Amino acid sequence: FTGGSAPLVSYYMADKEGDIGYYFGPVNIMDEAHGNGYLEYENGSTFVGTFVKGQPVKGVYYKVNQIQSIMKDKEWTREADRDLQRQYPQRLQSFKREVRSDDIEFSKNNDIMCARFDFG
Repeated sequence: FTGGSAPLVSYYMADKEGDIGYYFGPVNIMDEAHGNGYLEYENGSTFVGTFVKGQPVKGVYYKVNQIQSIMKDKEWTREADRDLQRQYPQRLQSFKREVRSDDIEFSKNNDIMCARFDFG
């Protein structure tokens, strides 16, 4: 993914259901996930899609290399959507890298500790 003018970052976040994962992608000026990115959940599943103001709004949820759900207009569905599947293919590699402690910025968001890694 490219962030255009938005910075690309990685940090731990929770989705609206409270499931926690490692986000990679662009953020808005409030440091919330905003744009095309992906969220690797602690259970090993991945959401690839569009985020707005820190929450996923459209995309595909993968688990063990298979599509589990599709999100359209912030709502989950099991209805197949080939266009969304092509638009948001599963990413097989992770963009995690070794970081120094001074590369990490910690904050608290909704009682969840977030670690922000700036790839700028």
